[in-house]
Amino acid sequence: ENLDLTPSLMADVGGKLETLKIGSCDTGVTNALPTGLLLSAKIDQCAAGAKNRGQFVSCTNAVTNAAKDAGYLTGRQHAAITSCAARR
Repeated sequence: ENLDLTPSLMADVGGKLETLKIGSCDTGVTNALPTGLLLSAKIDQCAAGAKNRGQFVSCTNAVTNAAKDAGYLTGRQHAAITSCAARR
């Protein structure tokens, strides 16, 4: 896993958290989950393993579904990430 506690520390001291970007599309969703996991690391894994856009979008959807099911993303955040993935 790609665990980075820096975002949580920065949030604790009032720092601005980086948003998830897929290509040139900014999702507006904070890249770091409360667990310290970086969404971008999982999305990068999707990109590396996908043979086409459909596989990339499907993998990205699975990543965001898991985060949503765990209560880390709202439906709106999930949709924003999926929208950016589809444009990649």
